[in-house]
Amino acid sequence: MDLFDKADVLTCITADKAVVGTKGYFGDCLQGLITAVEHNNVQALSAVYKTEVYCFKNEHGQNYNCFLPANKVRKTTYRPIKNIKELFAFMMADGNEYSEEKMVDILMGQRYVLKSKLNNVIKYHTVNSLYIESDGMVTLDYLDLDDLFDYYEFKKGDKFVPFAIEERK
Repeated sequence: MDLFDKADVLTCITADKAVVGTKGYFGDCLQGLITAVEHNNVQALSAVYKTEVYCFKNEHGQNYNCFLPANKVRKTTYRPIKNIKELFAFMMADGNEYSEEKMVDILMGQRYVLKSKLNNVIKYHTVNSLYIESDGMVTLDYLDLDDLFDYYEFKKGDKFVPFAIEERK
């Protein structure tokens, strides 16, 4: 689990560690907490009932059996993809090591989908050209990696993600 450590989730067994007034996420299961974190649904803990199963009350008066303090969520930052190796890992994610030439061969002809951050227009592409500058900078078709980071999201599976390397802290 990338968003938080399960050991940081408070339940009725660990309710004595909860501090009223703390900001955090509420749910009745791990998936509920993940959804709350993904939607940044931060709320204040207004009461703790240590003898109840649904022992955590949020600021809206709703009771839950799990609470995750906001400071336990890992922060996510993104940075632009820097080189062909990172681009290949981002787009293909097969975990194998390849030479630069082989990575280019595999990427050529691959289909991908971009969504504009400016107007949500979806663009369907096929990798027709890859340019690798002497400093390692890559241009994918007509876009350099910084432009892809700044202006587009990339479709992975069924959702769009930043065209970037994710770094969790």
